[in-house]
Amino acid sequence: MNKRIVILFLVAVSLLLSNKLMAQHGVPFIKNISASAYSHLSTETQNWCFEQSNDGIIFIGNTAGIFEYDGNTWRLMQTSNSSVVRSMHKDANGRIFVGASSDFGYISPDSTGQNKFVSLLHLVPETLRNFNNVRTTVCINDKVYFITLNEIFEYNGSSIRIIHPEFPPIRSFKTKNSVYLQQSVPGVYELFDSQIILLPETEAITPAQVLEFTDGSLFIFDRNKGFYTYSTSKGLTEIETDGDFLAKLNQDAFYTATIVNNDKIAWGTLLNGIYITDVQLNVIQRINKRTGLLSNTVYGVFADSDDNLWMGLSFGIAMVEINPQITKFNQSHGIDAQVLSMTEYNGSYYFGTTDGIYRLDESGSIPNFIHYGSSGEVWELLEHNGHLFAFTNRGVFAVYPFEIGKTVPLSGGVYCILKSEKHKDYIYVGLTNGFEIIKLTTDKLDNIRITERVEIPELKEDIRSLLEDEEGNVWLSTNFDGLIKLSFKGENLDNYKIQRFGVKEGLPQTDNNNVFRWKNNYIVTTKSGIFSINTSKEGKTFFRRDSIFGAVPASDKYYFTRILQYGDKVFLQSNHEFG
Repeated sequence: MNKRIVILFLVAVSLLLSNKLMAQHGVPFIKNISASAYSHLSTETQNWCFEQSNDGIIFIGNTAGIFEYDGNTWRLMQTSNSSVVRSMHKDANGRIFVGASSDFGYISPDSTGQNKFVSLLHLVPETLRNFNNVRTTVCINDKVYFITLNEIFEYNGSSIRIIHPEFPPIRSFKTKNSVYLQQSVPGVYELFDSQIILLPETEAITPAQVLEFTDGSLFIFDRNKGFYTYSTSKGLTEIETDGDFLAKLNQDAFYTATIVNNDKIAWGTLLNGIYITDVQLNVIQRINKRTGLLSNTVYGVFADSDDNLWMGLSFGIAMVEINPQITKFNQSHGIDAQVLSMTEYNGSYYFGTTDGIYRLDESGSIPNFIHYGSSGEVWELLEHNGHLFAFTNRGVFAVYPFEIGKTVPLSGGVYCILKSEKHKDYIYVGLTNGFEIIKLTTDKLDNIRITERVEIPELKEDIRSLLEDEEGNVWLSTNFDGLIKLSFKGENLDNYKIQRFGVKEGLPQTDNNNVFRWKNNYIVTTKSGIFSINTSKEGKTFFRRDSIFGAVPASDKYYFTRILQYGDKVFLQSNHEFG
């Protein structure tokens, strides 16, 4: 099923949207792993590099050695001299080579099947073994290069050849098919067939980063001159920017970068987390301590096989889901209240919260939220007859582009509303103390008027959600008393039948259930997962667990309080963190 799902976390007071434009600017899911997660193995907190095995295991270069992490458990492998590991790279056969301090080698399973570090230092003459940090390890064809500040060690599978560059390689950059060097003289140099060759047209460039796209073209960053692309067919081409992003990278102490999804670049800094940009250098996302990152100091960035972004931090590790369809907005974007409702109206997104109305303002480079002032808890937003109405614990008012109207009281505080498809122009209203049906209009001055009101005196429950099925029946969920089905006889709304459902019919409990309609499916969210409303051959109603949104939402671990549908998008709202 082709659907997009967004989850709104009320615990963190954050908002997640699936709209393509907004997803470019929100905060993605961040999984922080503090140093305490592996403190039983090492007290070293700094993490420098990553690699992923063919079976999905993540290996992390740490100051204490190599961590092996399967998503749940940790193991520590130390090098022969127990030194820091600053670089790793996997060859075409899946073997991971490791660069440490005055040591290098590879990861291989022992006789028991556990991975261990195998040193290749014995292949290096004793007089040349004090080479300090191997800052880059790169596998090219059938050779592996371990690059230090003075020498380059070339491993062919059986022996080591030592390359002595004419100029010291200050920095080196591994790509899919090659390795490039920043030397003590200007120019971008390629290590090709054991030779160091200057790329034509790059004589004036001092590369701080070289990346490679899938088409073989290069992306080159110079701290002073800016950004370039390079290919053998087109040569060196400068990327025109306004200079603002270049200034930000220098101000924040750029350290490392990598390509994600082949259409984004993650820029790690030492002072302000990471930037995610597109290839035209438009900033899509800022990820730092302000937006939830464990530390602002990023030493390593790595995109795994699922294009999740791993970051080696000064005090732990972070994994970010770089997904263009799911991102998060929070206090840093100007919304500082629990989100209760949302809708799209006249090209803008409006949000009802515990502190009134917010509107998403997309006029700037980074979207922000405009607050319309405190107007109570806005539980529902409804577009009706060309107007946007907000239903609150105090009544209902109209929402205009830059202000809100006066509140008209209802029979009680509003929890939920539903515009009837069967009975046109009528709105079903779930109250804190019952249920009513209203007709709502505005006069020439846009003042709200309730022209008709139908009350159901038998219903005194706290109504939390509403659903209208294809036959025009209305399903009501209550706070404590299960579900209610309200059936009308013909067009007369005063002629109705009430049925009640609970645990006997298959609900896991009678409290905190909510009803929703997704296409032609009638869904109940419970404290024990998602259920569907079904009818037996005998015409009896029953409820059963449903995996319409996948196995995780259906499980009994998550409680989704709200499901909102806009076109092909689904918004799930949860009181539990999910991700």
